[in-house]
Amino acid sequence: MAARGPAEPIPAATGARLHVRLAAVPLTVDAVRALVADPGAGATVVMVGSTREATGAELTAALHYEAHEPLARRLLEGILAAAAAAHGLAAAAVEHRLGRVAVGEVSIVVAVAAAHRRAAFAAAEWIVDEVKRTVPIWKCDEAPDGSRRWAHPGDLRAVVAGEVR
Repeated sequence: MAARGPAEPIPAATGARLHVRLAAVPLTVDAVRALVADPGAGATVVMVGSTREATGAELTAALHYEAHEPLARRLLEGILAAAAAAHGLAAAAVEHRLGRVAVGEVSIVVAVAAAHRRAAFAAAEWIVDEVKRTVPIWKCDEAPDGSRRWAHPGDLRAVVAGEVR
């Protein structure tokens, strides 16, 4: 399979336009939203995840993301295709940062377009949940004192066994 450029759509069996990107540079929310623009869509939902300064009592200076990139891309493509089929999406996109992401910076952008809002909201929420649950993107919390702590995604044995596509 030939490599796709960052803005080249992924063909979906449903006819939906799909876009996946892992990037070591800042994400642009408006650019991701533009990727899903569709004249047949009455609803566009964009979810932006960013680095927050604290989780409970733990302060954060930044997050560091690493990924098994080929597997992460494949799983992200599968998640978007499944969401498009289940929710009748016209288009869906997900971009995720890699590397250091300071407090306030964007870590992930999910954008979907559908004929109706309920489908768009449901699809966006499902995509975010599946990304966090199954995609091999690992997060390391960096504290203000420079100490680091890894937070691992769920058990990836199901992915390796081929149970998650």
